[in-house]
Amino acid sequence: TGNPISGWLAEQELITTRHSPWEWEGFDFISETACNADLLACHLDSLRLLSEAELPDYQTQISTADHGPVKTRLYDIIDGADGSARNDKLTVAEIRAALNKPWHAQSISRLITHYESEWFWNAAKWDELDKLMEHTPADQNPNWASEKQRIQTLSWWSEMAEKHGISSDGMAWHFQLAELIGCLIRPAKLIDTKLFIQEYSSKHLSFKPGTIALSETSKKNLEELVDNINIYYEDPAKKPNLYEIAYMLATARHESYHFLSGEFFSKKPEVGQFSYFNKYDPILGETPERRARATANGNTVEGDGFKYRGRGCVHLTWKNNYQKAKDHLNVDFVSDPDKAAEFNYSVPIMIWGMSEGIFTGVRLSDHINSTGIDYVAARKIINGADENILIASYASKFEEILRSTSTAPE
Repeated sequence: TGNPISGWLAEQELITTRHSPWEWEGFDFISETACNADLLACHLDSLRLLSEAELPDYQTQISTADHGPVKTRLYDIIDGADGSARNDKLTVAEIRAALNKPWHAQSISRLITHYESEWFWNAAKWDELDKLMEHTPADQNPNWASEKQRIQTLSWWSEMAEKHGISSDGMAWHFQLAELIGCLIRPAKLIDTKLFIQEYSSKHLSFKPGTIALSETSKKNLEELVDNINIYYEDPAKKPNLYEIAYMLATARHESYHFLSGEFFSKKPEVGQFSYFNKYDPILGETPERRARATANGNTVEGDGFKYRGRGCVHLTWKNNYQKAKDHLNVDFVSDPDKAAEFNYSVPIMIWGMSEGIFTGVRLSDHINSTGIDYVAARKIINGADENILIASYASKFEEILRSTSTAPE
């Protein structure tokens, strides 16, 4: 348009988008529109304290609060977090489940909401609650009258208005202080992604004789994979280990190599014509043993062999495993299995699945522990002894790379 652009830019293939230097990645800025009366009516309704006669009078206010910007965003994050169906209601179980999952808890803690401060005295704001508190000039509720006096006494905002950048209208942005401070003082990432890619690129051809060159697409894939490992271990409850990460990266290099395109760490699904996946199919399997194995692993409908073929860092296979991942991450991989190939899902699936023995019953800690590091036997976590020596050699190389590019403890 000829107009100057000020701020950050993200250049894409066909479009240049505008970005403000004030953007905070991962944070949501929301201005609340519901008033005190709306919020109190909604609260009383949730506690079943409104009579049947009162409900029709307050239904509009209840709806306004229940569908306000803040609550709508909370529904997006929390509703159904415990695996239940989404129903526009927030239960204790859903809230607890959301707070126990880092990706939900972080989204909640990064809500920055704009509304009137509780320290700002506005008589009209509190008087509008009189009806709900059953208080009128002729028939006063002494407890409510006393409470309003207490609130007015405690309010200090007006005294500070127009000083130190404090607004006169009482409106303020509300932060979750711990998350804000955590972002400002967050320690260095577990893996230095840029340095890791440089080190890996210099050693890539040495991983296996005949290895083809590392393409830019493969580099970007690996960068995204490592970034998601860093994100996963931002949760202090998750304990990274140098040897475990080395073996997981070795597994991902082997399992997600797309040989048709020569793409390493690919998001593309397992290669093969439709008939190739009959070995996973309960109807099309060539032998009774294969059909029985397919059924035992949850593939019960013709075509399930192809539908639930290998995807992601560990090439997640079988409907039962897609269901387990769905239950764990609360993402419907069963209906949309291609989601399991995206790194923001495939990395958590890999770490959780290999750590907990989800795929074969064998865990990383069975072969990587204080008594020894057995990369060869660790292949049992995924697929018996298939290429176990080759993948163990990959793990040793990744271990060397991680020692100079990460802070992962042993």
